[in-house]
Amino acid sequence: LAIIDGGTFDKRIASVTRVRGRKIDVTITRGRIPFQLTLDRSALAYPSEKRLKMSPTVQASSSTAALGGGVGMFANVVHRQAKSMKAKEKAASKNGKKTAAATASQQQQQQQLRGIRTPGNTVDVRGMSLPDAKEDIVNFISDFRKSGEQVAYIAHGHGTGEEMGVLKNGIRDWLRSGKAPVSVSEPAAIEDGGDAFTIVALK
Repeated sequence: LAIIDGGTFDKRIASVTRVRGRKIDVTITRGRIPFQLTLDRSALAYPSEKRLKMSPTVQASSSTAALGGGVGMFANVVHRQAKSMKAKEKAASKNGKKTAAATASQQQQQQQLRGIRTPGNTVDVRGMSLPDAKEDIVNFISDFRKSGEQVAYIAHGHGTGEEMGVLKNGIRDWLRSGKAPVSVSEPAAIEDGGDAFTIVALK
């Protein structure tokens, strides 16, 4: 590569030894003495670039053998860095969209699940088997839709003994499966009965 910084080594050929972002480490030989320099990428150019007007002396010293390694290395590194940067930008954009979508979805769910539990919007399935509880929930929601309300509650309790959590977990798994007539579900707030109840938004 050729140096085009307008300084002491302006228009001289240098070999690239290391690329560090925009900083390029190069070696240039003046007489028999090698000089190590660190330059900004904008201070280097390919000898064929129009903006570089090289003197005959410099052109004579810039053989293909002398330049091949430096130019090739620089070009390959720049290509890899550009490709890596593009991939990172694409990933960041994709992650940003996912984060934004997740945040929007979470906010939408929070808005959907605002309610106050009352006897009229709650179906009690405590003590039932899971199949019977599902049937009662479906029938309740079918009738409840007529009220125009979008939020309902399911009272399943915690269970006791060996049945601890069986009905509650079974109902919640079913609600999350997409097979139930609800779009969103989560444990009720403490003031609405807490974990013994599940609040749902109707589809």
